Amino acid sequence: MKSGIRSRLYGGFAALAVLSVVMGGFAYRQLDSLDDMFKYKGQIEHSARDLYTVNGLTERFIAQSRQYRTTSTPEAAAGMQSSLSEMARLAEGLTQRASNEERRKLYKEIHTEATRLATELPKLIELGTQIRENRDGVYTSGDDLTAASGGPHHPAPVRR
Repeated sequence: MKSGIRSRLYGGFAALAVLSVVMGGFAYRQLDSLDDMFKYKGQIEHSARDLYTVNGLTERFIAQSRQYRTTSTPEAAAGMQSSLSEMARLAEGLTQRASNEERRKLYKEIHTEATRLATELPKLIELGTQIRENRDGVYTSGDDLTAASGGPHHPAPVRR
């Protein structure tokens, strides 16, 4: 079988074209795989940042609640509320991006507890205010009892 130079050239160019298509397809598949891998890595990094933020918000909430117990300012109460709202928002995002069911369950629990505490916080603040007022009333009403009983600064009337 004799083939002409023209058919050999066409055959060589066809083989090069087929080889180029195969290599291009393989390269595209590899790039797509790398893209998926970097998307997953970015998702993990984003989730890690959100987890660190939730951890920091938890610490901030604890500090704000301690501050509220000592000073009871509206700013501290608003700060606690904003910390809980932000925790709930981040936990919801973490739940949606969770890579497995176990993590999804944990993030959902964080979201549920932060939301529950955020809704109960005004009631807890009101009860704390009532306790503080009652405690202050106990200390000041004790002065009247001391005076009536003849405490250390008020001698008791002598009964005969």
